[in-house]
Amino acid sequence: MALSDEVKARVSLRAIVEQTVTWDMRKSNIRRGDYWAPCPFHGEKTASFHVTEP
Repeated sequence: MALSDEVKARVSLRAIVEQTVTWDMRKSNIRRGDYWAPCPFHGEKTASFHVTEP
């Protein structure tokens, strides 16, 4: 197993990101692991930042 695959298996990107952003529940599809939020890097107001987690 590649190191990147091992890290992905151990760390939840969603859990790390949600310490900084608030998910847009209108655009996100939690059951599919599809999360959207305003971009934390650009200070946007609309959900353009996307995280997918199985």
